[in-house]
Amino acid sequence: MQPHAPPAGLDLLFVWHFHQPHYALEGSKEARLPWVRLHATKSYYDMAWMLLRHSSVRSVANFSGVLLEQLAALIGGATDRWERLSSTPPERLTDEERSFIVRHFFSCHWERCVRTQPRYAELLALRGDSFDEAAVARFSDADLRDLQLLFNLQWFGFGATADYPLVASLRSKERGFDAADITAVLDLQREVAAAAVAMWGSLIARGQVELSLTPHGHPILPLLIDSDAAQVALPQAPLPHPPMREPADAAHHIRMALAWGEQLFGVRASGMWPAEGSVSPAAAEAFAAEGRRWIASDDEVLQRSERPDGAWGEQRCQPWAITTANGSVNLFFRNHELSDRIGFAYASNPADEAARDLIEGAQRVAAASGLARPLVTIILDGENAWESYEQDGSLFLEALYAGVAAAPGLQTVTASASLERHSAGQLRNLHSGSWISASFRIWIGSAAKNRGWELLIATRAAFAAAVTSPQVTAEAAATARRSLDRAEGSDWFWWYGDDFDSQMDEEFDQLFRGHCRSVYTALGLQPPLALEEPVVAAPAVAQLPSHPIGLGEAQLDGRDSHFFEWRDSAAIEVIPRGAMNLASPVFRTMRLMRGRAGLYLRLDGEAAIGGGSRTVLCRLTDDQGVEATLRLAEGCEEAHGAWQHCVELLLPLRHEAARVGLFLEVSEGAIVVQRWPLSGLAWFDLPRSSWFV
Repeated sequence: MQPHAPPAGLDLLFVWHFHQPHYALEGSKEARLPWVRLHATKSYYDMAWMLLRHSSVRSVANFSGVLLEQLAALIGGATDRWERLSSTPPERLTDEERSFIVRHFFSCHWERCVRTQPRYAELLALRGDSFDEAAVARFSDADLRDLQLLFNLQWFGFGATADYPLVASLRSKERGFDAADITAVLDLQREVAAAAVAMWGSLIARGQVELSLTPHGHPILPLLIDSDAAQVALPQAPLPHPPMREPADAAHHIRMALAWGEQLFGVRASGMWPAEGSVSPAAAEAFAAEGRRWIASDDEVLQRSERPDGAWGEQRCQPWAITTANGSVNLFFRNHELSDRIGFAYASNPADEAARDLIEGAQRVAAASGLARPLVTIILDGENAWESYEQDGSLFLEALYAGVAAAPGLQTVTASASLERHSAGQLRNLHSGSWISASFRIWIGSAAKNRGWELLIATRAAFAAAVTSPQVTAEAAATARRSLDRAEGSDWFWWYGDDFDSQMDEEFDQLFRGHCRSVYTALGLQPPLALEEPVVAAPAVAQLPSHPIGLGEAQLDGRDSHFFEWRDSAAIEVIPRGAMNLASPVFRTMRLMRGRAGLYLRLDGEAAIGGGSRTVLCRLTDDQGVEATLRLAEGCEEAHGAWQHCVELLLPLRHEAARVGLFLEVSEGAIVVQRWPLSGLAWFDLPRSSWFV
């Protein structure tokens, strides 16, 4: 078969999407994960840098509102846990912190980023491909200091390497780094992040790049509007009940993203890439109501949508439009095959061959369309793919941009410009689906994902009920709304279930439930105990007591009343392993003892008395479904507890209770400084006695 001859003209639309979920809980001093900071020095900078070198290439840059929010915070000085550990001298690291660094500071592409650097490869060999705690002892302070620096250094991409001599200088030094080197690298990361935002602003201002946005928290908008929209593609899938139905939240996320785009770039974006290309008729109506000119999805969604004349043929290389109750909105549909080749296939191929294949592939698709001037749309993640490419994708992007600029009749366009050049086809009905299988199966429909939705739906209902109360201030409502925005994001549901493995699924689960809890606490509500249990993992089980929980009575005065007071209690260590904020834990041991009125609990630690600003929270549930919550301030004595030299509490129980689950939190102001167990509840069997007959 003879290949199709390329048409006389071909328009190529690139949409590069950038997003990270919100990694900081409301009120926290630092983010839990570092990916905004690290991607800023690589992909965000590199992609703008490469476009500046190819001024004839037009594209769309799409940012989620929540990413722009975090970039602004990063530039303003916000930190993350990994940055703090990077800057801590090795001799001052706790055992848990040393373990964390050895485990996680190889979090990058080993073949491209670790084994290409002799000292980094040497440190990986010292650890071993599979982490175990025994490996930590093999790392000297000098090894750890080199690892701290090399991890951060490898996250500078080709653009920053070219523009900032310090990067190349430290790479040539290779080993023997000192504290000044680490400080310089961490300072440079923030400088490069600011420069990346400035470069994108320059590209947008001069018209080479069009800004588009994803609704603020990166929600799956069709499911936020009506979670039963998943039934269109998955009619047999079990779905959460009651359903999520919050169209007002969809409008809120659209407006918030637009506001962040204006704040950082001074431009009101006319188009949006819905999170994961997720669309539905109701979502299109929401975008039209907010005056958006265009949105985008995947061509598998297009194939399952309906044209008025019922005929498709090969004419898919054009924009489309759908009329809603709020007006018309244009749609672009990504070429699934070509977009996925960049994201998943080309990394292992020579750059010139991969670029040529993409250009020729676009020309073949265009020729088959039968249109005089076809439009081929390529949309994909603009940050995650490049780590697996040679030299962070620089060779491929250089070859691609040079190739499209040189190809006869081929022109790169922005989305808005293409609407001036191409007539839009009309859709009668828009299918409800995403770029993955034209469905929402990645985010809903399994037991774990539905469990996450049920927690979110309950949180949203509590928010709606509370914000109407005159006792809730505008400031408290706004704080709760920020946490709700973050909880409504798609990323948490992506990692639930067996579809994907982040190697940090527990961290994502804790973030999701933490955002939900923050909604309740901002409104002065007690978060439900369901938010303490991991969505997927089994409930956390405490280490076995040193001896069984006994029977006895204690005097609640926060002091050692007499020698035998806690003789029959069970002693348990409450220093969570792997907790990164516990260099000086407030409490080290907990004692449990059953009394006639309930469960006695005592907490002891070297720092049990401080400046009087701390509180301890204990929450308990028994196997009869009875819950109890006690909150005690430092230095207080109350009917059910006292905090003086130690903490002593009495938590009420039903007489027939045989099992109890509990957790503890210690806070300084709004910041939780110690939690036990780290996730979920610790469960204990209780003794029985003739007391309860």
